Amino acid sequence: MKKSETFSIELDPSKTATLKNQSGQTYFILHDAYLQPSRLEVTGADGSLAPSVDSRATKKFDNTVRKSAFRRLDAGATLPLFELEAIERESAFELRWGPFRIGPLRRGSYTATVVWDSRETHYLDEDTQKKRVQEGAFVGTVRSAAVSFRLPLH
Repeated sequence: MKKSETFSIELDPSKTATLKNQSGQTYFILHDAYLQPSRLEVTGADGSLAPSVDSRATKKFDNTVRKSAFRRLDAGATLPLFELEAIERESAFELRWGPFRIGPLRRGSYTATVVWDSRETHYLDEDTQKKRVQEGAFVGTVRSAAVSFRLPLH
């Protein structure tokens, strides 16, 4: 297992979050909205974690990991994760982060942290129909620094 200090996550609620390879070597990264996405943890001013729903639970999709799902991330390179979207509904907001829906949330101050858990190192070889190891695949957990924001997003 590789150390999580190898990577960092930059989160700006008004932009797309990015995963940065801070190491001096190349890794292969699996970040896919259906297979292994990052997640957003949002806490209110009282410190409570906002409710989150994973929309993948209600969708049918092929969860086969293919070699093409791993992206090469060279030393110093970045990989876009997801952009935070806030959808206003009646008197509350729903936050969208990849397949996750967070809320309902009222206007006010919140803190967000991006968590990326990388667990997968295998893919299905289409020619042989056997699982193969993706050499150089990163395994570990990376957390962004906590970032404060207000709803509505500006």
